[in-house]
Amino acid sequence: MTGFSPLTLEGPQSSQKFAGKAYILGPKWAHLPTITVGFLSVQMFWSVEMGYASPYLLSLGLSKSAMSLVFLAAPLSGLFMQPIIGVLADHSTSRLGRRRPFMMIGTIMCAFAMLILGFTRDFASLFMARGSQGNDSLTILLAVLSIYLIDFSMNAVMAMDRALLVDTIPPAAQASGNAWAARMLGLGSVIGFLFGTIPLPKMFPFLGTTELEVLSVMVAVLVLSGHTLMAICVKERVLLKSADRPSGKRPNPFIREARAIWSNILTLPPVIRQIFIIQFFAWIAWFPILFYTTIYIGDLYRRSTPLSPSFTREDRDSEATLLGTRALFYSSVIALVLNIILPGFTESVFGATVLISVTGFSWAITQWAPFSLLAEAILTTPDSTSNGRDSILLADARTPIEDPEAEAADETAVFLNNHHRTAEERDDESDFADDDVSQRHAGVLLGNRHARMSRINVDEDDVHVDGEGDWEHVGSGPGPGNGGLSTKAGIILVRLSSYLP
Repeated sequence: MTGFSPLTLEGPQSSQKFAGKAYILGPKWAHLPTITVGFLSVQMFWSVEMGYASPYLLSLGLSKSAMSLVFLAAPLSGLFMQPIIGVLADHSTSRLGRRRPFMMIGTIMCAFAMLILGFTRDFASLFMARGSQGNDSLTILLAVLSIYLIDFSMNAVMAMDRALLVDTIPPAAQASGNAWAARMLGLGSVIGFLFGTIPLPKMFPFLGTTELEVLSVMVAVLVLSGHTLMAICVKERVLLKSADRPSGKRPNPFIREARAIWSNILTLPPVIRQIFIIQFFAWIAWFPILFYTTIYIGDLYRRSTPLSPSFTREDRDSEATLLGTRALFYSSVIALVLNIILPGFTESVFGATVLISVTGFSWAITQWAPFSLLAEAILTTPDSTSNGRDSILLADARTPIEDPEAEAADETAVFLNNHHRTAEERDDESDFADDDVSQRHAGVLLGNRHARMSRINVDEDDVHVDGEGDWEHVGSGPGPGNGGLSTKAGIILVRLSSYLP
């Protein structure tokens, strides 16, 4: 989704014969910018989808869980579309070349799908009356289909852009060509998110009434213009039809490609396999950031900004989306700058020192976030072995309450089990702490018998402490030696951390 796709390195194939010569029109200094300008428009396309697709789907009434299924289109399209389009292009004998026809077909489909996404309601109104339930359902359906069409067609375009770069540029210039492609991707991300932070409907009211409508028109025009320029200025070799084998005995290219991919997976060198594994898990973490950043920033803004007669819900939602896109814009600026300067940091002691110092941010999160999440999970997850009578329904104690007495009662209901009992019953229960019944009820925290509650008497001059520096534990359930939920989870987390080199 960030504009990167597999780099096709095509080895020599004795059975394939070509006619013509691959070259780029124009002055030599413009060759690399010309053949990589498509990457800029592609990344602008992705930026609009990442910044606006999520809040737009939510505004249509789609739930966040259902929206996550919609964005399966990105990995699915990369998994299936790029190998398929690669096989088709490798065996294409079009007189226009192997890459450009598929590139332009995918580009046209991308532009059409983006216009559908931007004007979904208008397209749905062609078939259903605006404001009807059928119109709402058709709008959601068209939005989902447009996102799938965008992802699948754009992955085809990205694959052809990369393949055209490899086919056209000589081996000595491949490093420079890929460097230009990276610059175009970074610049396209910055421009795309920058457009998303500007109130475009006020500047271009003739293109649409909402930010997404104007952006969809702009990026559709840009992606068509950039790839049309590439198709005109870049000339390919033409694959000649082979008469070596009868057409009936030719092996299926898709089967051959699938076998080759599977064979490569099994025979990858260990270092490359480790890189792929790291990338696999890294992208599991990156996809939520790419698609939910706008929603996250927008939710924070909505919580802190009340509505008023002059500031409607629609105004607040529009401003929330702009702020979320602005955060992605800042991220893209930093990414572009770091892509340019980071390689130099690995060649000097000072640069390497700065690079290692920056890892302190990641290290701080590693030391804090897992344990914070673990603590919250322990306090809000009832033990599966507990008796049903000991479990309680949890309320959201983080929600502010106006009434202090109600707040105190609510906290008591959340943190103390059996609070409804009278004082005499609780006193009687404390006198028989060894009794099985009191062992089941006293001090159970959040319905979890394995959790512990420390209590200190602040009214006494001396604080009673058990052992050497340990607070006195008031509660029941298995002791530390038996290992409760918190003990087990903590041990597992620490052991996982200890496996790191």
